[in-house]
Amino acid sequence: SSSSSSSRKKINPKSGRDLVDNSWRMEAMELTLDAIERSNVVFQAPVYDPSLGLFGICDFVVRRPGKDGRDEVIVWDTKLALNPKVTHICQLTAYAEALNRRFQARAEGRAKLAVTTLGLVLGEQAAERGYAVEFRPQEARSSFLALWAKLRAFHSAWDPAGEPPDPAQFPKAAHAQWISYAMKIMEDADDLRSVAGMRKTCRDRMVAQGVHTMSEFVALPKSKLAALAEEINSKEEVLEKLHFQAGLQAKTKATGKICTRVVPGARWAMRALPKDNPGDVFFDLEGMPLPPPRFGQEYLLGAMTRDKVYKDWWSFSLEQERDAFCSFTEWLAERRKQYPGMHVYHYAPYERSAIFRETLKYPDEAWAQQLERFVEEGVLVDLFKILKNSLGVGLSGYGLKKMELLFRLGWRTQRASITRATSGSRAFASTTRTIVYPQCCC
Repeated sequence: SSSSSSSRKKINPKSGRDLVDNSWRMEAMELTLDAIERSNVVFQAPVYDPSLGLFGICDFVVRRPGKDGRDEVIVWDTKLALNPKVTHICQLTAYAEALNRRFQARAEGRAKLAVTTLGLVLGEQAAERGYAVEFRPQEARSSFLALWAKLRAFHSAWDPAGEPPDPAQFPKAAHAQWISYAMKIMEDADDLRSVAGMRKTCRDRMVAQGVHTMSEFVALPKSKLAALAEEINSKEEVLEKLHFQAGLQAKTKATGKICTRVVPGARWAMRALPKDNPGDVFFDLEGMPLPPPRFGQEYLLGAMTRDKVYKDWWSFSLEQERDAFCSFTEWLAERRKQYPGMHVYHYAPYERSAIFRETLKYPDEAWAQQLERFVEEGVLVDLFKILKNSLGVGLSGYGLKKMELLFRLGWRTQRASITRATSGSRAFASTTRTIVYPQCCC
């Protein structure tokens, strides 16, 4: 991928040599240009532009006859990702900019060449399925140059010894792939944002009222919560839940053991948990938020039975996705005939939402109507709701990966494709009936 290289010299104090020697990059670029002029396809082609401080390696550079009789150049890049991203477009636009600048610089006495098209080949099976995205360099050039200028300015002004940005000042969605590191920073700083369920607005208002850390929040007497809630324009019961959660997390941090407590009203929440049935199923979906054209959104349906039998339904197209849901529904219908009192357990609302989306696509088909009846009859049971309303856990979140730390079962599935939610749902449903009796597990 493209990278920035500084034009400022960095001299080795012992040898006196330049530590940033870009001569080899320029030589590689000239070899690439020569190869493009005499070949139709160049693979793994280095490109470099010293004025931009940009170096990268193109997957494929293709030269072909253009409509006006002159040859045109196309730069292709391959990605395992299934959807085009802004970074992909910027990368290709950077390659085009570097190549076009050098084409112009050495145009005298040579055939006039220019990159006219950029292309992305997406997905592991894109070569067979032919899924590709093409665009013109002009479409993204001005945006790329502005972004690149900002990046170079940031790079030049960067002080490695300076303070990093405070992740508590940004929405958790903005942490993106750095979410784990951002959470560690907030936890190490004892920041209020590390409390599970704490929103940024609530945190900022509490800081303005003099409550700066989770420890200070925990130390706050319950008698003062009502006044604080009024000051920060929050409901008292919301602040009480956050105070309860902060206390659990503080104790987990102090003891090194995950602290759990039964929450008020847990007995009522537990009533939503059906009786065990030998036909029960633990269900999970794996899907893509933004699937490419012709691809289904839910590519894997997984189900585990109480007798440790795992079934899966894979799909790689819209048609296969429909067939997968149809087969799953038929399998479930047969199982309900054998076990009328069975339920389908899942964790968090994704599975129910996905089923709803799928039934909307095929409202007139019998299997979709049957699947909708399963939902209406209460066959699906969301364990996340039951857990949240019955058990407080001293961790910074209630996602499945966090909750799995509570369950260390002595069994493993025979199928490597078994998903986390299937095992996690089974773990919780198998043990959660006992949690209304102990008052504290820390």
